[in-house]
Amino acid sequence: MEQSERPGLSQNTLRRFAELAGVKFSEDRLERIVPRVERYLGDVSRLEEVDVSEAEPAVVFSMKQELDNE
Repeated sequence: MEQSERPGLSQNTLRRFAELAGVKFSEDRLERIVPRVERYLGDVSRLEEVDVSEAEPAVVFSMKQELDNE
């Protein structure tokens, strides 16, 4: 697995994000969830590498149908 260039997430950073969202965690809880949140962030970073330029959108709305209904 490739090492991320992003520095690790600190408990203090996660605490600040939680406070901004109006959520309070105990220090013990923060310590336990930091690795999980880091893993989620890594997963999202890997999704950015997926080339979807050739993929059609899952849902397509036809403008012609909308204009015909008016």
